[in-house]
Amino acid sequence: MPLPRLLRLTHDQSRRLERLAKRCDMSRHELIERLMSEGLAHLEHQRMLEDPGRPRAESSIDQRLRESGLGA
Repeated sequence: MPLPRLLRLTHDQSRRLERLAKRCDMSRHELIERLMSEGLAHLEHQRMLEDPGRPRAESSIDQRLRESGLGA
């Protein structure tokens, strides 16, 4: 299910995204999905490193988005 259009890009960001999508031979949609997936994984990993004492069973970003009504 596609996400609603919540993202507002500046002209420069849009141009950079288009250029990178062409270089990677991907659609903008595919590239945005990949960037989101990798970015979320990176941020989750970084957060776990910053707070190693936190239990791993804490809700993931996906669960938090679902609970807030923003996720699928």
